[in-house]
Amino acid sequence: MNFRLYILFFISSILILIQFILDPNIIVNNDLNGNIVPLLHFKESILVHNQFPQWNPYINQGIPTVADPLYGIYNPLIGIPILLFPYHMAIKVMYFFAIFLSCISMFKLLKLFKISNIVSSIIAITYASGTYLSSRIIAGHLEKVISFAFLPLFLLCLIKMTRAKNVLWSGLTAIILSLILFSGDIYNTLFCLYALAAVFIFYLFKDRKVSIYVALTVVFFLLFSSIKILPMIQLQDYISKIKEPFVGGLNILSITYNLFFPFDLLIPKAISLKHLSTGFGWWESLSFIGPLSFLGLFFILRSAFAKHDKGMTILVLLTVLFILLSTPDSRLNPFHYITSTVETLQYFHVPSRILALWGIIILLSLGIFLDKWNRRRFAISLLLVNLLVVYAFSQSVLANRKFEKISETLDAPLNWIKNNNKDNYYTVHDESQGYIPQDKAYLNNLLMLQSNYGLFLKRSLGEKYNFRGNSVYDDIKPGFLITNTSTKNHSLIKIKDFDSNTILYRNLRALPFARIDNVPQEVSFSPNKITILANSKGKNRLILLETNYPGWATFVDGKKTQIFNGRFLEVETLPGKYKYEFIYSSRYFCFGLLISGISLGSWLLYISKKRIKKIIA
Repeated sequence: MNFRLYILFFISSILILIQFILDPNIIVNNDLNGNIVPLLHFKESILVHNQFPQWNPYINQGIPTVADPLYGIYNPLIGIPILLFPYHMAIKVMYFFAIFLSCISMFKLLKLFKISNIVSSIIAITYASGTYLSSRIIAGHLEKVISFAFLPLFLLCLIKMTRAKNVLWSGLTAIILSLILFSGDIYNTLFCLYALAAVFIFYLFKDRKVSIYVALTVVFFLLFSSIKILPMIQLQDYISKIKEPFVGGLNILSITYNLFFPFDLLIPKAISLKHLSTGFGWWESLSFIGPLSFLGLFFILRSAFAKHDKGMTILVLLTVLFILLSTPDSRLNPFHYITSTVETLQYFHVPSRILALWGIIILLSLGIFLDKWNRRRFAISLLLVNLLVVYAFSQSVLANRKFEKISETLDAPLNWIKNNNKDNYYTVHDESQGYIPQDKAYLNNLLMLQSNYGLFLKRSLGEKYNFRGNSVYDDIKPGFLITNTSTKNHSLIKIKDFDSNTILYRNLRALPFARIDNVPQEVSFSPNKITILANSKGKNRLILLETNYPGWATFVDGKKTQIFNGRFLEVETLPGKYKYEFIYSSRYFCFGLLISGISLGSWLLYISKKRIKKIIA
């Protein structure tokens, strides 16, 4: 690719992200606030303790970080910046390179169809400027911002594989899909697997050799991604999550609205019809790629019965697939019955997220046909106008639809708790975890009881929590409650009014993190290890308010002992003063790491040998 195009994409990426780059408020009351703690814990574990973290005690969902679907450090676009930069700067670096790579990957996909540089460049920048990306930045969906850069690469590799029919492109397709999964974007990973399944079935009847390499791609993906997939498989036996498989479903009107004609962005007081609602926030559906892009969809549908190459065949095939995936409410749709039958799929309840992949297909089709148009200058002018409209709308979203800033007055109660919490009580906020600056809470070493995003273990510390300082379970009682309203709970004692919206309470019935007969014990945390110095008068029970998830082992002065079978980590104490160590290590993670390493290494070795033989020949 011409060096000048890299400069163009670099400048465009800055212009697209300029508002976010200049904004000092990176951690606000959105999902990024909930996802920052695992990243900070990863950085501290690697740089300070020289260990890879498998468990994060500071945000208690009861879920190991290695099994957390949103854990994204395996993707180098996340893992490397968080290690190299201060975390506020790291987020900006991640987002910038995601946009920059989006331009490049979309450009490469367009060039696969021999589209001219100027048309490919305009459409690539249009893709990166779309409101899908700006909406995800506003919502703090780190995983979807990062995966956005890899979606065109997945389609590029898929089309190349159907043409080349070899192990190289099967492996590369699997690697890109693994990186999408490694970012934490489970939804687009699933959609890409659906795409592979559709291509496999189509070529099973048309070209069996292609279908073999598609199947091999899925095998490679499962092997390369074992480090993440195997811990998530184990998690399914313990997980508790809301099933709303059809919430977020689209219809023809809402598809057209979100992709091509979002009138409420153009006219702020425009009345949105109930037929446009998907049951989720606006950021889950808005994927505006310009009104002119509607022609791309028209060209795909027009090509459905025309003769064309394999690449265009895949565009038509995927368009049909994506229409079906976005509208699962309809009983005429086979995915309605597939989702109703397969329980795991019922956790995936936002079909509108398919618009990211679908937008790529539509823009690609637009480029293919306009590039061949006789009135070339007019076509380029139309594309530029479309780009400017998309860019303007995207900047409007970034400027006008920001999530609420987290109040700086919360720093004061967090600092108070830090200095008055020697017994490691849990802290909660009565609204939601998003209201607490979780980065600062983590840096204060505060244990937070709430879940980040509604994913729990059954009967765990974070499940079904009542944010007024009480749990539905009697054996979970946090020590501190931060609230913005007064409460008359008899067990809560007001510590201080920091301002009219920030009140701190201490819970008189609170249970410390580690206790013997409700007497707090001295605790220290390090990656994958909890150390307690306990002094027991006789045989008793040491109880930790940490979920007893498979993988924990306990040692008393270095000698292994048995953990009681229960909800929390619990062991029998010995008379006297001893050091109790609780160490977490996931067999599924270790086994997955081994499989991923061996399979990726074997594939690379096979490819390199093939290349050497080609050179010699």
